Amino acid sequence: MPWDHLLRSLEAAQTESATLIAIEPDPESGNLLLTGEAKNYLGALTYLANLDRQPELSEVHLLKHEVRGSEAGRPVSFIVSAKWKQTR
Repeated sequence: MPWDHLLRSLEAAQTESATLIAIEPDPESGNLLLTGEAKNYLGALTYLANLDRQPELSEVHLLKHEVRGSEAGRPVSFIVSAKWKQTR
């Protein structure tokens, strides 16, 4: 599997306001679930937009988010789904 292409795409999508916590790729189906945290909702949306710009990824969607309003700065936890275009 061309894991290096996927990892480079995820690295290219990085922002200072969002952190990727978990990657759950399914090479057979091409589905990808990403779990992350952002400093705020805008940070999560910016990360999502950056993922959508990556040529290795398509159908990037925000599946779930949770604003943790009781914490300082109101950080956001999120889960993103995407299709992984497995180029070789």
